Amino acid sequence: SSSIPNRNRSTPPPIPPIPLFLTTVIVDPSSTKSRAYLHDKNGTTFEGVEGDTIDGRFKLLKVGTDSVVMTYLDGSGQKVIYRGG
Repeated sequence: SSSIPNRNRSTPPPIPPIPLFLTTVIVDPSSTKSRAYLHDKNGTTFEGVEGDTIDGRFKLLKVGTDSVVMTYLDGSGQKVIYRGG
């Protein structure tokens, strides 16, 4: 039997990368949460702690000493963003 490829099947477009850069992490000794400072390519600064929504589009999952873990609000596109990178 011959197999006919299904040309109507489309793959979803790739998830765009999270366009933020980590500049600073401040560890607050009086709190259990570190605060991250990020910026976008236009220079807009955002700040937040674990669990915060950033720029109305992203969720800050984890704040480390030199990196953060973020996703889109729907949980897709998880990315580690390193300080200075």
